[in-house]
Amino acid sequence: MGEMCILSNNGDDKIVWDINNKTDIERAKKSFKNMKNEDYTFFVNDKNGKQRAITNFDSLAEFIICVPKTRKG
Repeated sequence: MGEMCILSNNGDDKIVWDINNKTDIERAKKSFKNMKNEDYTFFVNDKNGKQRAITNFDSLAEFIICVPKTRKG
């Protein structure tokens, strides 16, 4: 299973997918693309437990954090 945690006005929303289910993956990939178009930034944990930014959806990622664009001020 994979999970995207989306930081939003709701606190956080979640999208989950089964890595063996094409429909789940396509739905999550579409959501990722939509958020990318809204200037979200995405992070995953690498094998050393450190976070790194990603720019493409990774269906094998266990957990993706989705952060909306922040504004100065």
